[in-house]
Amino acid sequence: MPRDPQTGKIRPMTPSEARDYHLYLTQYPGALGISLNKSQDDTIFHYSNVSGLKGICASKSLWSSDFRFMNDKSEINFGLRILEMIIAREPLGISGELRGEILKCIARMIEGRQSAYVFSTSFCKKGNLLSQWRTYGQRDGLAIEFRKENIENDAQAQNFITGKVHYYFSKNEDKQEGTLTQWIEHRVKTLQVAMEGIEKRIDEDFGADDTELKALVLNGERSTILDRWILETAAFIKHPVFEEECEWRAVRVVDTSDYRAVSIKDRSSGSTVIPYIELALNAHENSAIPVQRIIIGPNADYDAIDHSVSHILRMAKITNYAVFRPDIPLRV
Repeated sequence: MPRDPQTGKIRPMTPSEARDYHLYLTQYPGALGISLNKSQDDTIFHYSNVSGLKGICASKSLWSSDFRFMNDKSEINFGLRILEMIIAREPLGISGELRGEILKCIARMIEGRQSAYVFSTSFCKKGNLLSQWRTYGQRDGLAIEFRKENIENDAQAQNFITGKVHYYFSKNEDKQEGTLTQWIEHRVKTLQVAMEGIEKRIDEDFGADDTELKALVLNGERSTILDRWILETAAFIKHPVFEEECEWRAVRVVDTSDYRAVSIKDRSSGSTVIPYIELALNAHENSAIPVQRIIIGPNADYDAIDHSVSHILRMAKITNYAVFRPDIPLRV
């Protein structure tokens, strides 16, 4: 509310002041944050807090945690069940033999007989989401904006796959990016290419000799590829009740053949130990983390959080960024 410069008392707002205030609230990203609430095409947001930002800048990496220790440990099983249903129901340009192999593997996994790690780093396509502030806010919540292309390049170089999460039975599927069934059809094609590549390589290695050993190696290789493909695919399928999260993920499956080659770390959380790997942030210039904007969520002391964020980024030699704090009347 405006104040009279002479008396210091609140006075009625003039029409021009009302217009300017309206423009400020609706156009400036740091006011209501409306523009940040729209799904972004070329940027993604990682929700964290001040301590998390410090860790990201210090290690130049993001943690990718084991799926078994995420908020809903049954999430991967939901993805497996939906994948099983679509594989069994849709044509997908798949042979009967391969379809049968996939369904048998999924049934085994749903029973709990799989030893691979499924690591995931979560992002959001929106930078000012109330559900995320409630989960990650804690009074010093941050949404760290990255260029999606940078994360994709880093992830691909480290054997992660990336993309939006598909919410089963969603009425709001982005037609540009394809429906869940279309995406699985695309995934099936990548599986078929991988299977053909394995067969060709083993044929070249063994030739016409030792057909029994050749078949044994081929079956083992096919099984490894199939298990990894199933878990990767299921990790991008979620229940529609989570749809408002607009999640985007980087996922890596680490199976028994990878254990020695991958640096799996762990951290304590209460009475449990959570395995994780690091998604290193390398695809950027001048060795600085490619942060574009920092959105500060609802908290009790904005000035202190702003100062902490500026200090952390300055020490990390990150200078080309902006900080916004949408005005959200929320107690967290």
